[in-house]
Amino acid sequence: MSEEITFRIAPAIAAIKARIEGHTWFEDITVITEDKGNINNDIEVALGTITEKHSKIGACIVLLAPIAKCEHPGAPGPCIEPIIVISVVEDVAINQGATGTGKSALQIVEMLMRRIHRFSTTDTNAAFVCDDTPYKITNSDPLTYNVFFKTKLALQPEP
Repeated sequence: MSEEITFRIAPAIAAIKARIEGHTWFEDITVITEDKGNINNDIEVALGTITEKHSKIGACIVLLAPIAKCEHPGAPGPCIEPIIVISVVEDVAINQGATGTGKSALQIVEMLMRRIHRFSTTDTNAAFVCDDTPYKITNSDPLTYNVFFKTKLALQPEP
């Protein structure tokens, strides 16, 4: 029987964030990590529902804390497969307007998949791969898609 555990692999999340922000195509899209605390306020700022000084608004990317399944929790290590969920959030009216990025949520999803699929970090020693097709959150306002990436990670046993 598998035991589901929630944990943070902060260095890997930071590396994914840096990979996204390091590409010029994403330069006008805010990338938010869940560890910042009040991400709802950050999302509202990025979408333009709260006024702050930003050059482009209307869409953002949110990296959520991963969920992982540990198939053999009693084994040394153990080896886990974290699933990283990246949400793409778009206020279509604002984003496609004069102050928006002009990049649709689906375009952002496609570029994320291209940028992250097979990306590896020294923290995981394994590549992140697309785990499933992007999932549109139904009845969501603003428009939201989730993209899933999976990797393998061996945890060090306690000393």
